[in-house]
Amino acid sequence: MKETNKSRIVIAAIIILGLALRLYGIDWDQGNHLHPDERSITMTSNALDVPSGLFEYLDPIKSPLNPYNRGKAVYVYGTLPLTMIKLTAAALNMDDYNGTTQLGRHLSALFDTLTILLVFLIARIMTRLYHLDPHTPLYAAVLYGVAVLPIQLAHLFASDSFLCFFMAAASLFVMRVRESGRWRDVCLTGLFLGCAVGTKITAVFLMPVILGFLLPRPAGTSSSIKRHLLLVTVRIGLCAAVTCLAVRIADPHVFAGPGIFSLRISPKFIENLRMLSNISNPDSTYPPSIQWRNTTPVWFALRNMARYGLGYVYFAFAVVGLIFFGKGVHLRSGWKQWDRFIIPLWITAFFLYQSTRYVKALRYFIFLYPFLAIFAAVGLGLFGWIKNREIRRVALATAWILILIWPLSFIGIYSRCHTRVDASRWIYQHVPPESFLAEENWDDVMPVRVPGIEKRKYDCTQMPVFDPDNSGKINGMEDALRRADYIILSSNRGYGAIPKMPEKFPYTCQFYKDLFSERLEFFRVAEFTSYPAFNLGFVRWEFRDDKPWTDETFTVYDHPKVIIFKRKDGDESGN
Repeated sequence: MKETNKSRIVIAAIIILGLALRLYGIDWDQGNHLHPDERSITMTSNALDVPSGLFEYLDPIKSPLNPYNRGKAVYVYGTLPLTMIKLTAAALNMDDYNGTTQLGRHLSALFDTLTILLVFLIARIMTRLYHLDPHTPLYAAVLYGVAVLPIQLAHLFASDSFLCFFMAAASLFVMRVRESGRWRDVCLTGLFLGCAVGTKITAVFLMPVILGFLLPRPAGTSSSIKRHLLLVTVRIGLCAAVTCLAVRIADPHVFAGPGIFSLRISPKFIENLRMLSNISNPDSTYPPSIQWRNTTPVWFALRNMARYGLGYVYFAFAVVGLIFFGKGVHLRSGWKQWDRFIIPLWITAFFLYQSTRYVKALRYFIFLYPFLAIFAAVGLGLFGWIKNREIRRVALATAWILILIWPLSFIGIYSRCHTRVDASRWIYQHVPPESFLAEENWDDVMPVRVPGIEKRKYDCTQMPVFDPDNSGKINGMEDALRRADYIILSSNRGYGAIPKMPEKFPYTCQFYKDLFSERLEFFRVAEFTSYPAFNLGFVRWEFRDDKPWTDETFTVYDHPKVIIFKRKDGDESGN
């Protein structure tokens, strides 16, 4: 069999494996819609309508696919994923709340699987340009395929997997411009960059990579320099024009209208971005923003990426590969190829920028992961220095085993019932109907629907833990505690974030201290966790990911810790 055919078979197998990991446990919340961003996007999609034609779609004032025209006052994402989902759902007769979510998750999984192929193709170009180890493209594809954060985000109907795909595609074609100089690739770069911006505005952070690879390598003569300046001007101008056109088509809601030729940015969209900026700062008491208080710049994001996003061993190879790639190891053409520094410098610069911002969510770094996979593959390629073939094989096999432990451990959470479903089953079995359940606001209400169990009626109230600590809140909390038979914490959103602002929430901080130390009239009767675990039968490693420094967004959706407290009534057995 020819080497080319072998490579095609191998990359096909890698893509199939990657798709399987992304589809495995795709109904991870057992139909309960337990991701708030998913719920918001799904409801927005369901409120939209299919336009009568292209002209109606492109007119921001008239388009039924514009969230602003359907009562959505705030929408900060691009509408390209919404448009794809809406048209697909309508065509497949799945345009309802459940159908849209499931279709959205499957499309996220599909787009992230296609990103595996893009990583392979990007790594192949980099291998040709910079004379890397010939195994680098296949290694990179496998590494992206098993990267934990992309797998997790591919299980969600959100913008992240779509954004990563379009940014990787733009990177691929701009590298093809560097390699071949074809105008077709310049246009495709602009097209996919525009689609990325039409998915999420943060795609503009890819601009340094695009501009860097559009620059031709300098020539020596003055006439050649003039031709190069003309060439780069035309390249950048063409790419910019195609990008603008692609954004106008992919995301008309960003523009103000009226008419299909309007290029004026919508004041509503600008106001939405300002609002997002205002609630993403250390002084904000907006509930999702509190979690980022007192997180250490750089170190917080670095630690979470290394521990959860990739795994320590994977991350170590990525860092080693990044360093050696930047220093010119494995590069036979010397220091003249300055463009090899573009991606390492961009990764470093963006990471330092985002990791020093107030909000340091893991998913904000998602579009770095294709390149981190490539540099981890470069790191693995360093085993080629080992002369002894047997030692090299053993070392490489050991490295792969250590890398795979974390993704295989993480994927196990999708083989189990969601913790809120398990906790709800316990409630139905142990808590009498009509019992009073005190829960937290800004979190999912329990119990949720459990397949095969008829839902019972409970008297539920949400304690306003995220409200300012004023007399009204304190009276409401005290009243709820007097009446409650059970207190249910369905995640660590409250007790994990609020203690970071003791100056603003003194009463609530004391409430959590008293609750967990059982100084209130309640004791912990049940706890439900679903930690990633590596189980070989005779040995089991459990990775507790509820550390105080863990990014809340990594656990709170698909495997949160649920804690149930029961009023002390002389029977503390929990039965």
